[in-house]
This record gives sequence, C-alpha cells and structure tokens, in this order.
Amino acid sequence: MKYTMRGGEAKIGEMEAIGFVRRDGLYVLRKNLPKSGFFAELAFLPGTDSLDVRVYEKTSGERYAIFDMPGASGPFVSAMRDEVRRIVDDVSGRCVGNADIREKYVSYVEDAFSCRADYPWENTPDYCVFRCGNGKWFALVMRITLRQLGLEGDGNVSVVNLKADAEKISAGLVDRKSVFPAYHMNKKYWITVLLSSATDFDFLCRLTERSYGLVSKR
Repeated sequence: MKYTMRGGEAKIGEMEAIGFVRRDGLYVLRKNLPKSGFFAELAFLPGTDSLDVRVYEKTSGERYAIFDMPGASGPFVSAMRDEVRRIVDDVSGRCVGNADIREKYVSYVEDAFSCRADYPWENTPDYCVFRCGNGKWFALVMRITLRQLGLEGDGNVSVVNLKADAEKISAGLVDRKSVFPAYHMNKKYWITVLLSSATDFDFLCRLTERSYGLVSKR
C-alpha cells in the first residue's frame, strides 16, 4: 500500500539516521507493529514522494495481503493501519523538508498586490482572504488537514485557494503533489495549492498573478 509523504524533498541522510538501509535501489526500513504481532516494511524510491508499505507476519514471514485491500475493514486491520500511519507520519516529519511558507506567501501577496489580509470568519482565525479592487477575493489562505487534500496522515497543512483557467485545470494543472482539486470551492475553476517548500514558489506566484487577473476582470 502506498502512503504519500507530506511533500518536499526527502533527506536521505535523515532516512539513514533513523534506520533506512539501501537495498536494490530502494531505501528500506523495517518496523515492528507491537499491537498486532506483525512487522511493516517501508520502501522509498529516491525521486518519488511516497512510501510503499508491506506488512508481514513475524513468525512465518508471510505477507499479510489483507492489509493491501482497500475494502478490507474490521478492528484488527484498522488498528494495524493506524499503527502504520503513525510510523509513516513520523518518517515524513523527520525526513522530509516541507517547511510551511504561509508567512512568506502572505508577505508576497501583500507586497505584490498592495492589499492586506482580511480575516472574515471569527471561528476560523487561520483563514484569511485577499481581495481585488472590486471587492472579490482572489486568494483564500487556510489551514486544513492532510486528509482534506486526499493525502494520508493526520497532520495539518497551510494551503491557498486560487482561481485558474478551467482548461488548464482539466489539462493536468492538478498534480496532487503541490496542486490539488479545490477544497470547498468549484473544482472546475479553482485549485488548492500547498503552502510548503514542496511547492515551487515562483510557480505559486504565477498562479496567484493569474488568479488576480481572472478575478479582477469580473
């Protein structure tokens, strides 16, 4: 089963420091799952953003195929997946450079478009919007969960919703690595972009400029 890490570039030195060993072009880590009596083997291929996880029975060494079945449920396999998810989150947090760039991005928008962040919702103080001269907003900055982006893990990430050309969205702008289908917006016209070092900042700036251009025309 594949688990997407939280973005950014994996630090091989950090992976080796926590026990990953190089094997046949992969970096592999074995971790016991104390609650289930099994062990998990995590494999990372350099240049990718995911871990391939397989689970094995300790005594026989046989692969536990049910773990890989998306439709499999029940308390045993659910508890096992929770154990694995915590391991993946730990590896991601310790080995992936994914610094939050929210503050850098907010400063860029305020300087580039001569506008200030507006915080319109008292119950979501992490949300702010940036508006064009016509009063319509072209950027919505939020703090949401990884799962709300369709990623594995229980952590939170900063993102921004931007308007984009519909034809570019349908043609592959969304890569589900740094650019995702819009969260809580019309996915035909809006995108959600990860505000972390996983996202090329110049590319993010161009997307923001285009969003401003599209919204200011209205």
